[in-house]
This record gives sequence, C-alpha cells and structure tokens, in this order.
Amino acid sequence: MKKTTKNLTVKMMGALGCGLIVGLIIIFLRETLIKGNQAELWNTINNLLFADISAEGNEKKQLVSSTLLDNYSYVHYK
Repeated sequence: MKKTTKNLTVKMMGALGCGLIVGLIIIFLRETLIKGNQAELWNTINNLLFADISAEGNEKKQLVSSTLLDNYSYVHYK
C-alpha cells in the first residue's frame, strides 16, 4: 500500500511540474506574440486552445468537451 501511494504521489508531482512548465511556456508565447505585433496570431491560438464555457453561446463547446470526457472515462474505466 505504501509503495502504491508513493508511486501515485510521484506521478502527481510530475504532472504538476509539467503543467507549470507548459503554463509558463504559454504565458511567454502570449507575451512574445503580443509585443511582436502578432496579436492576431495569439487570438487564433487562444480561440483554438481555450474557451470560456461559461460565456453565452459556448454551451455547445461545453457539451462536446463533456461528451469527449464521458466517452474517455467509459472506455478506460469500463
């Protein structure tokens, strides 16, 4: 039991570290593109990767994301 808990903790710390690194890269990319007068490119990237699912008109995006996650959970935890 202890080995499993330690293994899970190591995986979680690794995921946290990777998430922080990717987040910092995205912030650096955003700032670089905006300073370089390429805000339109950033807006395109932002629209592709990020969506405010609480905003009016984005209900369909939320439904698609939820459906994909439900299908993933069903396949992998069946």
